[in-house]
Amino acid sequence: MSSEIWRLFDQVQPVLLFLMMCIVVWIWVWCTQLNDSIKRIEKLKNESLLQNGKLTNHNSSEKNNNRKNQKKKNDHKTPQNPQSNLNHENQDKQDSQESIEKDQVENSKKQKQIESLKQKESLIEQQSYEINNLKIEYQSIKKENERIQEENKGIKEENITMKEAIQKLEQLQNQIQSEMKEQKKKLNEMPLLFEKETNKKNDNFQEEMKQLKNQLQGEIRQLQGEIKQLIDQVQNQQAIINDQSQEVRHDITKVNQNLEILNKRLERVEEQILDQKNQIQKIGNPQEKIEQLTNEIQKMKEDLKKLIPPSPSPPLPPSPPPLPQDDTIISKLYNLTCRARSVQPQYRNFVSDFQNQSCLIQEYSFKMEFKNKLKQQLNGMRRARGDGNCFYTSFVFQYLDFMINNSKNAQYEQLIQQISMLPFEIYYGNEMYNQNDFDNMKYKFIGVCQHLRSQIEEERQNQFFQYFKDEENEFYGLSIVFLRNLAFKFCSEDSEISVNFQALGLNLKEQLLEWEFDCQSNENVITILSQKLNIHTIVFQIENQSFQILEYNFSSNPITKIYLLFQPGHYNIGIPKVEQQLE
Repeated sequence: MSSEIWRLFDQVQPVLLFLMMCIVVWIWVWCTQLNDSIKRIEKLKNESLLQNGKLTNHNSSEKNNNRKNQKKKNDHKTPQNPQSNLNHENQDKQDSQESIEKDQVENSKKQKQIESLKQKESLIEQQSYEINNLKIEYQSIKKENERIQEENKGIKEENITMKEAIQKLEQLQNQIQSEMKEQKKKLNEMPLLFEKETNKKNDNFQEEMKQLKNQLQGEIRQLQGEIKQLIDQVQNQQAIINDQSQEVRHDITKVNQNLEILNKRLERVEEQILDQKNQIQKIGNPQEKIEQLTNEIQKMKEDLKKLIPPSPSPPLPPSPPPLPQDDTIISKLYNLTCRARSVQPQYRNFVSDFQNQSCLIQEYSFKMEFKNKLKQQLNGMRRARGDGNCFYTSFVFQYLDFMINNSKNAQYEQLIQQISMLPFEIYYGNEMYNQNDFDNMKYKFIGVCQHLRSQIEEERQNQFFQYFKDEENEFYGLSIVFLRNLAFKFCSEDSEISVNFQALGLNLKEQLLEWEFDCQSNENVITILSQKLNIHTIVFQIENQSFQILEYNFSSNPITKIYLLFQPGHYNIGIPKVEQQLE
């Protein structure tokens, strides 16, 4: 198509140039004619002005001469009488007035002629202005014509280069066709070579498999020996724990005895206080002694509390699971899992209350190094319920806490878009719940988020925690379904992570969309969530008496930080210090 257009342009080009030249010549001729006409009009104007001036002067001189001659004749003819002189003077006056009136009429005519000449002059000036404009347009047209000629030269040069390029492309095409023929010949010969290479690779692979089997068998035997050693160690530790529990019981009996002694001392002190009060009343009831005695009693009570260790509370009988209010997907999952289990009340919540730094150190620290590292960064913890959702619970609790309670409006709108655009799907057992089942639940989830966002900042945090922790509320279940589907979307879209799952022999849907199923490759999930959501995730990993801090997504400007506490098989929520969160 481009070559045809250029050919048409080459054919039409001389015609266009000829038309442009004709237009330029016509404008030039018209301008010359206008100049000639203007010059003629100016000549006529000058001639008319000269003639009018000569005529007026000649007429006035002739009139004056006639008047003088008549006066002289009259003077010769008539005698010099006064009356006759008066008559002559009156006639002269009348004649002069008549001549003046005639002069005025002639002057008015001449003024009209002059005005008409002025109008003609204005018309001539307008025509001269138009002529100047036409000259300017003529020059601009001439320049455009020169520019068009230069562009035509450039187009011709481009045509030449295009033709050369087309010739080169045709040569390349011929070369490629010849190379394709040679490659086809090689491909026809390839199957034989491929069969030979595959046979060699199969032989090598079988030999490597035999070697791997032998190595695995040796490693299995070593592992069995190590497992036996571990079992012996565990049994020894159980025996030590039993001995320690007996010692603790012995200590408890001693403490109880000390309690009885202290109680007796307290009774004696109270009796002494009563006696002293009676004595004080007799003396004058001074308040200083009473305050000292009360302070001493409080110190005694505090010492008693320190001596008394917290006695383990007996396990409470399991409470029956409450009936669901609505027959929804989340309530069905609750009934099949968390509500069906007999759990003590303090462990029923999906997320526990805040626990301070001392509880954190008792739970996770085995050495002083671990204690110092935990104290530097964390102020406490929250426990996640011990089921297969513990990782998603710990992550989504912190993510939604930031997005609903502390984020900007633009970030909050991104969360709502994520929920509305994400298809929801979950598996449990042999049953699948898909998008159609979750349509209403998704809008309910968005409604809860909007309700929490609309609350006052002081009440918003508390309501968020109450909604999330309670198994009678569906907010927790919807949050877990949301994060599992978000992780599945990100992992399935990322080729590297999906290949990693395949290399480990893991099915992505089974690992991420199974309710209460703990993924066997959570590191990949943490990596992709941290990158896609722009979150700096910090994992405190305590495993086999070792402590390690793992960090994900070293972005210069993450939206927030998430802290996870990990021991083999379980995740909890780390609560940072204020300065760590601000950083």
